[in-house]
Amino acid sequence: MRQLLVKTSEARGVAHILWQAEDLLAEANIASARLDAEVLIAYVLKEERWQLILQPERQLSPFELAAFQEVLTRRLRREPLAYIVGEKEFWSLPLKVTPAVLIPRPETEILVEVTLEKVRHQTPDSSPQTVVDVGTGSGAIALALARELPQARIFATDCSPEALKIAAENARSLGLLDKVRFLVGDLFEPLPLEMTGKVNLLTSNPPYVRSHELGQLQPEVSRYEPRIALDGGPDGLMYHRRIITESPRFLKPGGLLTLEVGIGQAEAVVSSIEENGAYDTIEIVKDYAWHDRVVLARKRR
Repeated sequence: MRQLLVKTSEARGVAHILWQAEDLLAEANIASARLDAEVLIAYVLKEERWQLILQPERQLSPFELAAFQEVLTRRLRREPLAYIVGEKEFWSLPLKVTPAVLIPRPETEILVEVTLEKVRHQTPDSSPQTVVDVGTGSGAIALALARELPQARIFATDCSPEALKIAAENARSLGLLDKVRFLVGDLFEPLPLEMTGKVNLLTSNPPYVRSHELGQLQPEVSRYEPRIALDGGPDGLMYHRRIITESPRFLKPGGLLTLEVGIGQAEAVVSSIEENGAYDTIEIVKDYAWHDRVVLARKRR
C-alpha cells in the first residue's frame, strides 16, 4: 500500500495531506474519497471539516500525521467510515456505532418519516402511544421516535446484548434513556405479557439480504457489519414473515405495523400480510430513489 509522502515540512500541511489521501482512497475505488479524507482528518484533529478547509496550510504534527495514517489505512482496507470515527448521524441524532450494530442508513429515515405521519394522523401528538421497535440495533428508529413522540412508551428489542448496550449508550447520551426500555431477546419474546393487545405501533427494519447475496455486498458491509443484522434467509424475508405472523398478538385493533423492505421485496411482503388475514389498509411507500421501501398495514378493528 502506497504511503503518504511526508518528506518535507510542506507535505504535512492539511491541503497536501488531503490531496494525497483523496488520491489513495480513489485508487482503492472508494467513491466518496474526498469526503472520507476530510472526515478522517477532522476526526484526528478534533475539528470541524469547515475549519480545516479554511486552514489549508495548517501543519500536522508528527503525532497527528501518524494518527491520520492509521485511520486512513483502516479506511483503505474498506472498514466503514462510521466505525472508524465511531459515530453516524440519523434523524439529526448523533449515534455511537461499533461493529456490534448495523450502521443506520438514510433510507431508514423514510421508515421513521412515514411512521410518524401515520401515527400523528391517527392520534394527536399528546396522546400516549405504546410503541415497539423490533431489532433495534443501535437504537436509531426507537430513539428517533422517542424524540418525536415524547408522550410515547417505547420498547426496543434485540437478540444481541452487545447491540443493546450501544443502543442504551445512545439513549443516555441523547437524554432519552427514560423514554425507551431496551429488552434482550428474539423479536417479540422479551415483551411483557401485559402488552398483549396493547401496542399502538409496531415497527422494524429487519435483516433482508438474501443469504447467498451476502458475499456480493460492498466490502464495507460484507467484511465488517454484523451478519446477524443483514441475513434475512434464503429469500431475505424470513424475519418479515415472522413479524407479520407474531405481531397481531400484540397490536391493538387499528394498530399500525410498519416494515422496511429491500429492493424488489415489497410485493412479497404485502402478499404475506394479505395471507395472514389480520391486517387491512396495506400501503407501499417509495424512498427518494423511487424504490419500494416501506410497507404499512393496520390490524383489523
